Amino acid sequence: MPPTLPFLQRISDHVWEMVKEEMADAPGGRDEPVSYARFAEDCNVYVFISNDALECCSCWLQGRGTYRATSTAEMIVHLDKHRRAGHLVPDWTYDGLREDQGENDAWLGALPTGVDPAGRW
Repeated sequence: MPPTLPFLQRISDHVWEMVKEEMADAPGGRDEPVSYARFAEDCNVYVFISNDALECCSCWLQGRGTYRATSTAEMIVHLDKHRRAGHLVPDWTYDGLREDQGENDAWLGALPTGVDPAGRW
């Protein structure tokens, strides 16, 4: 017999709680994962903060690799390059980065290179 919906919901809730627990160690102790942009019809970039960088994941300018910026200003310059290349980068991506700039830059500047605050590597 397949699992019931309430059972699946409990599993889903449990997984979400584990994700939130992991993210509590992220910049500013956020309770939710942060992405500033995700691929969509109106967006050609996927930008988020990881443990030690602002990342442009599957970056078209990096041959679908990841571009890693160690400051908000560096990521904004990178996103400007996307726009100059004709890629879609929504204004709200810039707005969100600027809004979180102080907190993110303090977090990124406080980490020695290659250190994972969660101790996974």
